[in-house]
Amino acid sequence: MFSFESWIRTSDVHPVYSIESGHRINPGKSVFIGEHVWLGQDVKILKGAMIGSGSVVGAGAIVTSTVSNNCIVAGNPSKVIKENIFWERPSMHNQHPKTSISKKNLLQPFFLSW
Repeated sequence: MFSFESWIRTSDVHPVYSIESGHRINPGKSVFIGEHVWLGQDVKILKGAMIGSGSVVGAGAIVTSTVSNNCIVAGNPSKVIKENIFWERPSMHNQHPKTSISKKNLLQPFFLSW
């Protein structure tokens, strides 16, 4: 689930070269985003980043490296705020604040896969 004003880049857009060798020093890299990932508003995902399944990226975060499965990350650069989480898409606006989910759902591979 992606919020608005977020973007993903697999390169620096403009090439940079070494004066000595003439070789490009900032090649592009793939980005991997696992299943069931939530990107908050204004998130930036940079080349080479990997975001594991079931994770949440907080609003305004800049992801430059690997995020493990089922984590919340936030900040610039992003840092792990909480581990071993899962999330659901339905809005909580109409639910009681003490709503919880059964432990059997935590064991489903959907929340643990990479």
